[in-house]
Amino acid sequence: MGFIDGMKAFADGAGKKAKGNYDVVAMNARIAKLEKEMSRLYLNIGQQYYALYKENPAENMRGSVEEIQRTEEEIGEVRKQIVATREETAAVTFHGNVSLREDARFCPHCGGNLAADALFCTNCGKKLEDE
Repeated sequence: MGFIDGMKAFADGAGKKAKGNYDVVAMNARIAKLEKEMSRLYLNIGQQYYALYKENPAENMRGSVEEIQRTEEEIGEVRKQIVATREETAAVTFHGNVSLREDARFCPHCGGNLAADALFCTNCGKKLEDE
């Protein structure tokens, strides 16, 4: 085998190796995408289970359900703190003529500013309960 033939063989081998590596990367990317979709489906199953059985979960799920309920309560408390903090600071005046409205409203879900007649929060999109 001559020098040119050796270079061709090397180039062919390198090309096959590169294509193989590319194919493996593409397959790993496909696996990652499928695993992400599977995780989304597992999450959906868990959310559906929780919605259906949170009042009477299977014994092996009771601890997780109780932890979710404690977390939901904590989130509710923090949201109340956000609203209270926003309300406390709503009438704060600054140096000069600038101040916030005294009738300012804030979303109980995210703490975003609300228009006086808002039915939904423009920040998080949640429906606002009648006050």
